[in-house]
Formats: sequence, C-alpha cells, structure tokens
Amino acid sequence: MKKFDISEIVKNENLSDTEAFRYAADLCYENCGGVIYVPKGKYTIASVRLYSNTHLLMDAEAEIYADPNEESYGVLRGKYDTYHTRDSAELLGIPKGEPVGYIQSLILCNLRRRTDCIFYMDGAENVTIEGGVLDGRYRYFFDIADENQKERFGVHVFRLQMIVAFGCRKLTFKNIRIRNNSCFNMRILQSEDIRCCGVEITADKRCLNTDGMNFASSRNILVENCSFDVGDDCIAFSTGEVEPLCGDCGDAIVRNCICKTNTDLIRAFAGVEIDVGVIAGLKLDSQIENAKKQTVRNILVENCTLASGGCMVNIIGSFGNVENIRVRNIKGKAENSHPAIFFITQREAKIRNVAVENIDFCGTCAVSIQGTSRESVKNITISDSTFTCTPVKKKYYHELPDPITEYWIAGEAPNNIFVRHASDVKIENCRIKWHRGEANEPFPAITVSDVDGFRAENIDADGYLCDKVIEYK
Repeated sequence: MKKFDISEIVKNENLSDTEAFRYAADLCYENCGGVIYVPKGKYTIASVRLYSNTHLLMDAEAEIYADPNEESYGVLRGKYDTYHTRDSAELLGIPKGEPVGYIQSLILCNLRRRTDCIFYMDGAENVTIEGGVLDGRYRYFFDIADENQKERFGVHVFRLQMIVAFGCRKLTFKNIRIRNNSCFNMRILQSEDIRCCGVEITADKRCLNTDGMNFASSRNILVENCSFDVGDDCIAFSTGEVEPLCGDCGDAIVRNCICKTNTDLIRAFAGVEIDVGVIAGLKLDSQIENAKKQTVRNILVENCTLASGGCMVNIIGSFGNVENIRVRNIKGKAENSHPAIFFITQREAKIRNVAVENIDFCGTCAVSIQGTSRESVKNITISDSTFTCTPVKKKYYHELPDPITEYWIAGEAPNNIFVRHASDVKIENCRIKWHRGEANEPFPAITVSDVDGFRAENIDADGYLCDKVIEYK
C-alpha cells in the first residue's frame, strides 16, 4: 500500500491541516487504499472522510485537535463526497436560528451522524485508525462550568463527535487516545466486524452523552484492553432509535477494560425512548412498529473493573428486545446511588436469558429487576456475587413505581435486591452486606413481587435493620 505523509503534503501542496488530511484520503481512494502517516506534531482538522482500505497511522506523539470553528463542520468537502448533510434541525421542524429545547438537542446529536466529527466513514471497508491523540477541545463549543450551561445548551446545539462510522465493515481502532470531547467519542452505526483494542477515552464528566463507544445496529464487535473515564456510558449497545438507523445489535465481546463513569459500564437498550421522542416532537408510530422487531443479543462482558461509576450492567427495553447477555468477573464501586444491576422493561419490551456471575460490587444498592404486568423479564440468573451496600435515603425506598415510565430512574432504585414482574429468576451463592447509612427504616435483603419461578439458594444476608432475608409481596 502506498504511504502518504501528512507533513510532506502540508509542505509540498501548501495546504491547511484539514485540506492535507482530505487530500491524503482522496489519494487513498484513487489508489484503492493506502496508509496516511501522521508524524509527531500538532494538527487542527474538521470532518475528514476515510475511504475503504485506508490505514490512518499516527505517531504516538501526534496530536490531532478539533477545529474550533463550527462552520468547518456539517458540509462535506472531500473530492469524492457526493452528498451534503441536511440540516438536522429541519427533521424536527425547528426553524433555522430558533432556540432548541434541551431534550431536542439530544435527539439532534443522534441525527447528526456523519459530519459533525473529526473522522467519519460511510460505507467503507477495511479501515484502521491507529495511534496518536484526538482532542475534541470541547471548551471552544460550550463552557460546561458556566452556571447557565443548560440554558445555553438548549440554544447552542452543536456538539462534536470524534469518530463516526455508518454502514461500514472491518473496522479496527487501535491504541488511540481520545480526550476532551463534548458528545459521543466513538459512534458506530449499522456496521459490522469492529475491533477496538487499547483505546483510551477520557472526557469531562460534566458533559452529557460523552459515551465512550456507542454501537447502534452493529454486529460482530470486540472491545478489549480499553480504558474509559467519561460522563456517560462507557460502552453502549442499542438497536438504534431513529429511522433509518434501526436494526439488530450484538454478537459482541467486551473484556479486560477499566471504566470510570457517571452512569454505566455497559448499557444495552432496545426500542424507542418514547418520552424523549414525544418531547422532541418526533412522529413515533412507525418508529415503534419498527422497534418491536429489533433485538440486542449475544453480548459477553468479562474481566472488567468499574473503578468508579454507576451501574455495572444497565439493560432497558422499550418496545424492543434484549436477550442472551452474560456478564462475569466484574469488580467495582458506585459513586452515585445506582445499583450494580438494573434491568427494566417499558411497554411491550422483552428481556430474556441474562446471566451475571462473580460480581464484587460496593455501592448503595444491589439489584433492581422489573418487567411489566404484560411482559415479564424472563430467565435471569445472578450467582457467586458479593454486594456491599451503604443505604441512602431515596425517592423509592422500598420499591420502584409500577409501571416505570422514566428510564433514568436507576438513581432512585431500592437499596436491596428488588424483583417484580419476572419469571424464572435464580439468585444463588450470593452475599449481601450492609453498612449503616442514611436510611433508618427496615427492609428485607430481597423483595419479590409478581414473580413466577423465583429461587434463592445459599444467600448469606440479613435484612437492613431487620432479620428478614426474603419478603414476598
């Protein structure tokens, strides 16, 4: 493969950094592939499209910074780009220049999937990004420390993504350091055969939606030996929330990762976040019908550490399906009030066949599992695990509301193991220990309500301020 040195292109062609990267990408396209070599140094770029058979190889001391000018994003300028991105706000019926609501702005971040980023791929195959640093310079776009940040955020919707892939195959991300971004760090949509090895992602924890790796409608995924210190999910799998992005997601392995986060180590979501969609003004009838057909499935998570954060595993279904999830050998602690394990369904969703084993968790509460009266969570096993909890006062001290209408309710989950609207649930060889905390009302170690086929074996636990291990309601 031919090698194209960015520093030589900048010098010989008298181009800006962005122009040089685009020029090198075009050369790879013309030669049916190539290596773009980025030597030691600092570069400032925006919206570079990588084509099939391209290897972006960065020196370990190469630093690529986001162009602080918003106008540099959103319009494709590569020689072989044949389309322009429609203004995402138009999809929500928002007149240009008008203020955008807080929830609407989150939807826009999903819709702007291609060009509001540093590197993006569309329909590409055999692409590798390796080495170096990608810096999102989020403070140029909004000041998260500003007391009026949320109010300003509703007007100022531009938030950069770092790497975006849409409809791609055979992608490799190796030994990259991504930092200081304001939205999704790696957003992979409708793609397959993805390898992420030795990737390090850090973001200001006050920034919303700074998912480390967000896989939507993508399959055959390996994430290993990576580290995360982000403000949202470290790794998320979803069926996609907005057409035409919907599709099955899974066949994934996550192993040997170290995570710090405000929310979840792993999040699996299937369906439509209907409450967000209604607020944003989306037409949801077709979205819901499509979501019912989609599934997140076949995910193995093992040998990971949650250094600080919220849930180890968060599984949510809202019209979609989640099945065949296995989590094992996870150690960690929560710095917020989320449980280690949080499985909920909303409306016509299904969660099936989930096994969690050898968990060592320290936080405020242990496990919350809740289906609906119409559709139970089914075939759940939790085994060989230890939960050390320090209870705190919560909105839902003894039980979750029924039905659950807000997926972000995890922070108010009961302090014990709580199971409702489920079937074939087994908890075995587990230890639950409480330290004295803020809560002063007694509760059992395990609460079970409307569960068909519940088994608890070899449970080492006393209730908090009482001796009741299991309470059936």
